[in-house]
This record gives sequence, C-alpha cells and structure tokens, in this order.
Amino acid sequence: MERRQSGGAVTAILANALEEGLIDAVVTVTADPWTQRPQSVVITKTEALITTAGSRYAWWVPTLAALKSAVVTQKRERIAIVGVPCVVSAARMMQTSDHDLLRPFGRAIRLIVGLFCTETFDYELLINDKIVRELAIEPWQIAKLDVRGGKLIIETTDHAVREIPLDALDDCVRRGCHACGGDLTAVDADISAGSMGSPDNETTLIIRTPAGVGFVDHAAETGRLVPEEDACSLEGILSLSQKKSKRIH
Repeated sequence: MERRQSGGAVTAILANALEEGLIDAVVTVTADPWTQRPQSVVITKTEALITTAGSRYAWWVPTLAALKSAVVTQKRERIAIVGVPCVVSAARMMQTSDHDLLRPFGRAIRLIVGLFCTETFDYELLINDKIVRELAIEPWQIAKLDVRGGKLIIETTDHAVREIPLDALDDCVRRGCHACGGDLTAVDADISAGSMGSPDNETTLIIRTPAGVGFVDHAAETGRLVPEEDACSLEGILSLSQKKSKRIH
C-alpha cells in the first residue's frame, strides 16, 4: 500500500470493513496536499481511504464535526471514527450517552480507532514557521511526515529526507496537549494503533473491546491484515505512556 504508514494496519482494517459492508463511512482527518492544512472528512470509498492514508501531526480541527455531516446530511448508519486520544474519548462519551441530541450519533458509531499520541502541533507554527521558513520546504513539497526516534521526519516529493528533533518543536505543541490527561494509547478506543513498540513498517495494535476483535479478525480472515501476536515490545509503550503522564501532571 503505497501511502501506508507504520505498516498500514488501520487502513487495511477500515478498507476491509468498507468493502464488506461492516461500515458505510469513516470519519477522520486528512490534509490538503498543497497546504498540508488538516480538515475533518467523511470517507465512503476504499480508494479515497487509501489516498488519504498517513499520519497527521497538526491535529487541530474539530474532527467530530464531520460526524454530524455523516449522520445528518449523508444519513450514514455504520461509522468508524479514527482519531487521537482526545477525539476517541469524546466519541466514546457520545456513543454511551443517553442524551436525546447525542443518541443518533452514538447509535451510528460502530468502531472507534485510537492513534497513539504524545502531542500534536499547531499548523501555523509547525508548517509555516518551522518547515517553510527554517527548512525552506514548501507545503506542497511534503510527501510524508513521520515521528521516529525522537525526531520529526520530513520526506519530500523528490525523496529527500529532513529531520527536526522533537525537542526543537516544543514551542509548536498545541496548548491543549499539555492538559489532555496523559493518555498516550487512546484507552477508550476499540482498537488502538501506532508505530511504538513495533519494527519499522509494522503497526502495534491494542485490541480493547469485542467490537475491535471482530473487525481485526474479519480483516485477517479476508487476507487484508496479517497479524503477528505478541510481536511488539510493550516495555517501550509503557515507558512512553508513563513519561507522558508525568509530563502532563
């Protein structure tokens, strides 16, 4: 999968679910390829899902605004939500709420996928100040962003690679990330996913609920997903989780 990131397991699970009719929409965040500006989106086709695959590190948009469009405007009834831990917690609260205004949205949520998250960045500060002004890389030249080994890795469309130490991006971190509660692995999700604890080009999956088990098992049965149980290192995840919790508190 050309645009996969960290193994592409999340994309594989969701693509399988769309093709098999287990879900009829995915609510997540994508980025404009010319500006890298993030936006919430409703995806209903596998091709669009694959095209928009990849991590976003300027996660400042109201992701669940797209959920309203999916339910109210598009009349979608089987929705998967993909988001960072704060988004996941909000989605879970909506799913379990008995409030009359939230109940239609909660009923429509079939799967919640959480992405491991240490922090996210302010779009203007990261893209315009750091990448454009300091590195002289235009947004449309960015092919991929990734965080590995304590660095932000920037791969450009001409296959050049630049790196920024995460310590140098402290002033780009969104203020809300300093008060998110220290949740690294999206504990309220059905499935949590990220690159931490796995070899390069593989995904760590933490399956937390029966719904999560069902979606992962089905993707494995159809050949979309090739799981390797206990292949990840939990020590690294636990260490980073504790570090984030201490940083927040």
